[in-house]
Amino acid sequence: MYRGVKFRYEKGVFSANLSASFDASFTSPEVRTPADSPLFPNGLLEPSVTIPITVSATIGVKASAKQLTQSVLFAFNIAGQSYSFGPMAVTERLASLEDLAAYFLAHFKAVLDLFVRSALILGLDSTFTWVKNQLALAGELAEVQLQKAARLFDYAGCQAETLARGFRDVYKQSIAQTFSTLQRHAALTVNEVASISRNIYSLAAKDTAALLKRLGYADKDAAAALKAAGYVKGEVEDAMNAIYDWGKDVVETVLGWF
Repeated sequence: MYRGVKFRYEKGVFSANLSASFDASFTSPEVRTPADSPLFPNGLLEPSVTIPITVSATIGVKASAKQLTQSVLFAFNIAGQSYSFGPMAVTERLASLEDLAAYFLAHFKAVLDLFVRSALILGLDSTFTWVKNQLALAGELAEVQLQKAARLFDYAGCQAETLARGFRDVYKQSIAQTFSTLQRHAALTVNEVASISRNIYSLAAKDTAALLKRLGYADKDAAAALKAAGYVKGEVEDAMNAIYDWGKDVVETVLGWF
């Protein structure tokens, strides 16, 4: 049941510290892909995704002839970062590991979820690596694991550009693979496509313009997205001329570049 049990008796007070660990998890809900998803226009029910997390606990007990007090400290690790809270007084009886886990889930599951979501939103490489390793424990195909990772990060509110960077650096995905994964869950905006192309995959302006045209974006939207992504005036002019047959005067007029 418990491990690392330490006992002490002094001046009529009996005290004990007990250590234990149990399994908890972070779970994203079932979601249906948007109706405007280019890959699944009729919507597809994506199952929930669960990522396991081990919680450790230290219980402190003090007993005398007059009273019994109990405290607990919880700790867990997310993406290499350690989190803990407590010790706090507990009035409920924690006689077994099941009692301990039930107490945590009843009172602190929301705290655990908050810490996980905060890590996922930031989308650091260490977090992508942690998610990749945790999902790999199930032994599923790499493509299934990637889709699950995308659903977890998307549910947490991670930005598309941050997701793309993690797919590139940790999952070693090409730009085509990344867009395929992202578009499974939502139709990317033209600005997101252009930004990912330039700032994550370092595509030239002409290549990004060609990609935008293949994806069906209108010329004015493409030109504005190229500018918003950070391409300079000359790059946008050359790209729009080569891909959309725009002249320099059109670029200047439409984008307000004079």
